[in-house]
Amino acid sequence: GIGVALSVVCIPFVSPALRRICLPYVPATTQQVQNVLQGLNGRSGTLIDLGSGDGRL
Repeated sequence: GIGVALSVVCIPFVSPALRRICLPYVPATTQQVQNVLQGLNGRSGTLIDLGSGDGRL
């Protein structure tokens, strides 16, 4: 029960540390940001970025 739930919550945070190959940090390019903003053009409301912090959009 609770052990399974705790494992499901913790695995996404622990698994990157267990990788054999370390992946480099690559931030989003200006063109990628412009493409996202262009896709949102004309929409109203609040934009919330729920990114994982790795620079991808």
